[in-house]
Amino acid sequence: MSGLRESQHLKRQLHEIQLATNKFQTCIGKGGYGLVYKGQLNISGTLTTVAVKRLNEQFGQGLKEFLTEIQLLTGQNHPNLISLLGYCDEGKEKIIVYEYAERGSLDKYLMSSNTDYTPLTWLERLRICIDAGKGLDHLHNHAGIHQTIIHRDIKSANILLDENSVAKISDFGLSKLSLAGLNRSAVISHPCGTPGYCEPESFITGIVKKESDVYSFGMVLFEVLCGRLCSFQHEDGLLLSARLAKDYYEKEKLIEIIDPLVREEMSLESMNKFSAIAYRCLQDDRGGRPAIDLVVEELIESLNLQVKYELEKEKKLKQHHARIELDDSDEYWKTKLPRGWQVIIKMLNIPPTIYVIKKELCYFLRKGILFDENNKFFWINNDGKICIWISATRFIQVDKAINDSWGFQHGSRFSMVAKYSLQKRREIKCQIKVSMLSLGIMYAASLVFRDGYGDGPFSNSKRFQLTTIKWKTQELSVYSTHTAEVIKEDEQTPKSRYWYKIKMWHFITHVPNTHFDIVIDEISVPEYGDTTFLIQGIEFQPLEMMQQEDIGGLKTSDEKGIDEDAYWEKKLPNDYQHYVYMSNNYLHYTTKKKLYFLFCAGFLGYSGKLWFSLCKSTSGICSMLSASEILSHDYQNFNTLSLPESRFSEVKQLRGADEYRFTCKLRSPMFSPHHVYACYLVFKFADNNIQLDDTRKSTVNYWLDGVFQLIKFLNFNFLPPMNIPTVEQKSDYGLHDSRIEELEMPDFRICQTKDCWMQQREDGWMEVILCKPLHNLENRKSLQVTFKYRYPHGIIVEGIEFRPMQVYG
Repeated sequence: MSGLRESQHLKRQLHEIQLATNKFQTCIGKGGYGLVYKGQLNISGTLTTVAVKRLNEQFGQGLKEFLTEIQLLTGQNHPNLISLLGYCDEGKEKIIVYEYAERGSLDKYLMSSNTDYTPLTWLERLRICIDAGKGLDHLHNHAGIHQTIIHRDIKSANILLDENSVAKISDFGLSKLSLAGLNRSAVISHPCGTPGYCEPESFITGIVKKESDVYSFGMVLFEVLCGRLCSFQHEDGLLLSARLAKDYYEKEKLIEIIDPLVREEMSLESMNKFSAIAYRCLQDDRGGRPAIDLVVEELIESLNLQVKYELEKEKKLKQHHARIELDDSDEYWKTKLPRGWQVIIKMLNIPPTIYVIKKELCYFLRKGILFDENNKFFWINNDGKICIWISATRFIQVDKAINDSWGFQHGSRFSMVAKYSLQKRREIKCQIKVSMLSLGIMYAASLVFRDGYGDGPFSNSKRFQLTTIKWKTQELSVYSTHTAEVIKEDEQTPKSRYWYKIKMWHFITHVPNTHFDIVIDEISVPEYGDTTFLIQGIEFQPLEMMQQEDIGGLKTSDEKGIDEDAYWEKKLPNDYQHYVYMSNNYLHYTTKKKLYFLFCAGFLGYSGKLWFSLCKSTSGICSMLSASEILSHDYQNFNTLSLPESRFSEVKQLRGADEYRFTCKLRSPMFSPHHVYACYLVFKFADNNIQLDDTRKSTVNYWLDGVFQLIKFLNFNFLPPMNIPTVEQKSDYGLHDSRIEELEMPDFRICQTKDCWMQQREDGWMEVILCKPLHNLENRKSLQVTFKYRYPHGIIVEGIEFRPMQVYG
């Protein structure tokens, strides 16, 4: 054919093509031109894998497209254009031979239902878009002297990836060659291409220009960003279109349709730069669209921003790993030991072989050691604070005349326990001396006891039965009701060997040695009356506390006068930009100070499923999952309501089923690394005048990543009349040591993680803690909570909140 004179050097015989493809055995795709086969063809003496496209006019394209493609690709050598390696024109056989793209077309990687293809990372997507943009730039601006090639069918299916993921534009059958310069860049033609990618104007005027390709390329950019094809309806019912993409961009709601596979790895700046240029490409007015070379420049800038972001993340990760490596160093483990540990090991006679390596010493002390003739037990908690357990033999006396006695009991820390019958005597006098405690710490003193019978009230399933204790000192008299907390060796410990403890008083340690003189008048379980009790001892443990919002550093009122961005940025989460673009309504801010207070106030994210806020005391992220997100729809016994006081558009009113299950899908942005989290159910009662009583209890089971943790009991009532006073510490001389300056202690809220009673929140809702403190949640996938039995009717659930308690590591 005369039109192929310049391409004669590429002509191949049919028998070569048949041999290369084994007579067209391996079909790898199809398009408007026909079927595409894989083959092995000798190219310049080298056996090369090729793609062979065989014309079949029944597919829509024909001889014209065959000639166009060969003519336009001949002599166009560019790394981002698919290379023409040959053609065959014998009789009815019209065949084009291309370089083979090992990884196939881009569209295959943007279909979430296509599990045969590994999802592309955001960096990979950016590089692919830049490659394709460079290929299109070559067609528009560098195809030859005074000429432009308009592709007319730019789409993700026509962007092929080689073995190194280098993108190459393919399928030039619909392309047009246009004279460039002198305002002669337009070509008049019948509109064609693929629906969804074509600009509206070309259908109206029949005119295509370079800007027409830019429009189509903008559609590809949004496909890459959203992980969905404009020709394919997604499982959520949305069909991506130019109008939809622009609408979500203009309303600052892009987060709702961004591909979740890359959403959490994207830099905010990279995403903003990328989406802005994609939006400009889709302008209805051709004059408002950027030239392709400018598009490429913006995409490269988006890539650079992402690379910078990932390098910073990698740097932080390396620092974290370096910190972990330090975990085996003596210097690190010394920080986990109590103050004055050198003196402690001498007092406890710890062998040198144990304390030479500080890590081993730390674990040894955490396990604990008996001392003082095996009548006291010493251990440290994970913060290096000292805990002491004193045997009853050290502070009380028994009166055998009224059947008091000493005896051995299984499960006791000490060899002897005291047996008392409170129906025969009304007073237990205790002279308690304690030493070695950590200074400046709020401690709880707890009585460790159990009933004296194998089938007593604490040996059966009601082991959390309320317990009343009455005791006094010279200065005060205390009458208090508690929920006894179980102590057991492990999960296999039989109930008959359980011990229990109740907190009696709190005190702050100003001096290392102190003593308390108390008299216990009564210990009773209301439903069981008087009984015989075994007293093992008194335990002294630092309270696990959570500081209120304004504790530590400057108070919020003092900070309002500070305007430096650097100061406020340090108070924001490290990856605060990630949260900004996850917000439902874009967080408008001009300074980091304004952004900080927006974070403290809180905002919706993840399409309204999550509420994010910032804990001022720990600078950690708080997150709340909505009831609609967590409540299993296996249970139909609930109503959906809309309340103006709720953070979410919907809340759930439970109607009193025997069981409800909440499933929390945990996402890493919900948590700040190296923080311990408390988990709360946030709720209110439908009837504000509801009469509360002791029957409003639920059994709670919870699983973390499918692993059962423990059973708890939630009391949908306010904390009972529990009175735990803070007692003035006395020195060894029996008087408060006025020589010690009073320590200025912050206002703490004690984390009642074992005794689960509801509390009133400042926002008007109620909350009850669901489980023990949780670590490392940023690496977890799910938390499932199941409520059973006697669940209060009419409770309205807003959600489950995760609140940072403290920083560790």
